Amino acid sequence: MVDWDIKLRIGETTSRMQWLVDDYVWDLNEDLVDRAVAAARDATLADSNRAAEIRQQYDDSRSPEVGVGTTVCGDEVSHGAATAAQVDALCESYGVDGFVTTEMEDAGTVTALERFGLLDQYMSIRAAANFDREPAGGDPAESIQQDVFDLGIENAIRVGKAVVDDLTA
Repeated sequence: MVDWDIKLRIGETTSRMQWLVDDYVWDLNEDLVDRAVAAARDATLADSNRAAEIRQQYDDSRSPEVGVGTTVCGDEVSHGAATAAQVDALCESYGVDGFVTTEMEDAGTVTALERFGLLDQYMSIRAAANFDREPAGGDPAESIQQDVFDLGIENAIRVGKAVVDDLTA
């Protein structure tokens, strides 16, 4: 988990603030994440014609799948290739190789859990419901409108249930 809000932005350059004592990157408990991924892989994920149409615009032939990767948390909604490049640059400045999702909640959650020594019990289940940038030759103002949030919610529930069932078995 990388905190997007704690950064230095000068013009088109985005990097970590070198004078901060803490890195704003949190690694989650790998054993817990591995167990959750193993349980989630048994979940049947939903798909839709609308989602397939959107993926086709991005030349993305994948069906919904369970994966693991870095999420970037920030208080601003961002969309577009230019901003995504800045997010990549910030991740690189922390030594993190790219990101998979963006969201707005986890930095506060992991900060509080870390403060109370409970970070090792935390995982974040995210369902991608849209792309964070426009397709090649596309307009970011148009592509931000293309989402399948209902499908994302459905898949988050399916994966979350599989993980909870495994952890409570």
